[in-house]
Amino acid sequence: MILPFFYARGVAAMAAMQLTYAGAIAAHDAVYVAHAVACVPRRAAAAAAAYATAACTLGDALGSLAGQCMRGFGGRPRASGDALFYASWASTSLGVASLVWCSPRPAAPPEGDRWSAAAARAALRDPLGLAWSAWWVASVGVHAVAANYAQELLAEASGGDRGALYGVLECAAGLGSCAGAALAPSAPRRPRLPAAVAAAVGALDALSALLARRRRPALLIASVVLRHVAFGFGFAAACAGIAAAAAPAAEADGAVASPLRGDDDDDDRPSDAPAPPRARCALVFGANTTLALAVAAA
Repeated sequence: MILPFFYARGVAAMAAMQLTYAGAIAAHDAVYVAHAVACVPRRAAAAAAAYATAACTLGDALGSLAGQCMRGFGGRPRASGDALFYASWASTSLGVASLVWCSPRPAAPPEGDRWSAAAARAALRDPLGLAWSAWWVASVGVHAVAANYAQELLAEASGGDRGALYGVLECAAGLGSCAGAALAPSAPRRPRLPAAVAAAVGALDALSALLARRRRPALLIASVVLRHVAFGFGFAAACAGIAAAAAPAAEADGAVASPLRGDDDDDDRPSDAPAPPRARCALVFGANTTLALAVAAA
């Protein structure tokens, strides 16, 4: 994303940069959540997916608010666009370093399943896992592009760039996604839920466009926040649903000798028994994200 930012010229290059940005946003959330799910017992996968998603979006919200404070809330800007870019670049680099050096290591995968192929097959055979994968492909890449386009809608509603508080919009949207993700562990296991979430996001997109045309910036921000609540809920619920469908595959591969009753630390397994398998979803998350970006590009 850095090279297009410095050297790109023209509308086509700008569109390519937007797609690259969408890819970075979609991929980094999937990486964080897949790592979190692989580090916890299977019964905690839903909470890990929800809280990892909430943490990512809360960081986005705080960073957006900091950027708005650096830029100012009206009048002459306090910081240049270059300063905002380098601050964002530095914080992102620190985040990558923290993932590499500070996060726990995932449990070792079963022999013969190092790329989670069995888990991916299990997730796609399960009706709920398949439904959430279809939602992911149809929604995640499009969301990243649409979320960026919301800034253009705010500029239209505010009468131009000078009066548009982009950082406030992004902060509110991040808090909405955080709240939605925190609600995901209570999501019912119903195959129709992904379609309902997609319909809610689409309806709020249409409402946002209408409010932009009618110059209602406050209502537009509220609509964008509700959209992010719905998407944050959907993303965390999708991660949890896919993880729940994928986790039994590790048991079927012979990772444990006895049936997996749960992942409690106080169960009656012998002390020298192999640890219960974790939900390893990196492959299916990555495949879903790749297809989602292809949909967004189309």
